[in-house]
Amino acid sequence: MPDVSSLIIHSNDKFLVVNKPGGMLSQKSRDAKELDLTSLLNDHFGKPLHILTRLDRPVSGLTLFASDTHFNKHFLNLQLNKKVEKKYLALVEGILDIDRSESHYGFHDKRAARCRIKNQASAGDKEMTAHFKTLLQLDRYTLIQVTIHSGRFHQIRAQLSHLGHPVKCDLKYGAKRRSGESFIFLHALRLSMKDENEDTLNYTAALPKNIHLWDLVADTLKLPIHGGI
Repeated sequence: MPDVSSLIIHSNDKFLVVNKPGGMLSQKSRDAKELDLTSLLNDHFGKPLHILTRLDRPVSGLTLFASDTHFNKHFLNLQLNKKVEKKYLALVEGILDIDRSESHYGFHDKRAARCRIKNQASAGDKEMTAHFKTLLQLDRYTLIQVTIHSGRFHQIRAQLSHLGHPVKCDLKYGAKRRSGESFIFLHALRLSMKDENEDTLNYTAALPKNIHLWDLVADTLKLPIHGGI
């Protein structure tokens, strides 16, 4: 059994903040034998938790769970009013110099299990907006900070691919090569929100450890790193 406690960033009687490893499912899939974060935490705490910020399997980083129904409703209300800020780090292919918001329209293609992006909306499409800011340029890759206030299915991965710069190792959205592992270079770094007393809460999920490019990013930007499980 993995050391689940090593993944916990913050815990109280209302919610739980966890650093999900890349490659791990957030919730149980059809294959009941496969490891998933929610089941691990339910077993660890001996009670059911409700996932509030689900990450795609290959994405690492900050994941929020509610252990209290009142907080669950509170967080959903914050999201509806765009009062939750999420920051991601994405290492993308190619050199990109950007500091602007991008809005697109898209839909969840369930048959292909991917998001289809459009510049103009048609019936059933959802608008998706994110702010992209270049933090660091390497020889063949660019580190982008992505800020969103709500999220759509595969939104960041799809938008970056649409901009011509897919996330490194994200073959589904056009990356040239995979890592040999089950993760991509997209990490949910920070979450900011207000609690039920209107106090601002900020949480940070350390970068995965012993992955060369993430180690380089962490060293350059003075970010924490985390061993995971």
